[in-house]
Amino acid sequence: MDSNLVTSVKLGWMWFDDDPKTSLEDKLRQASERYRQKFGQKPRLCYVNGGALADSPPAVGSVQMRGAGNVSPGYFLFVVESESLDLPVA
Repeated sequence: MDSNLVTSVKLGWMWFDDDPKTSLEDKLRQASERYRQKFGQKPRLCYVNGGALADSPPAVGSVQMRGAGNVSPGYFLFVVESESLDLPVA
């Protein structure tokens, strides 16, 4: 997996957690639950800093994790699937 990948997301939601005592998997589980509460659906895709994936699996539960060079350490960028949300059209 290329950790220098740069991603572009139309609609995303970011979560920040830099607690060194919490594993990446636990952070992703906590952030995924908050996403579910906020958007009423489970997330499917989350971008994290490529360096964070060195010792971690590419998925936690149903959430696929991908490394991206333009996501800072400690941040989780969830792709919001706007087709299934009732959002106003600009």
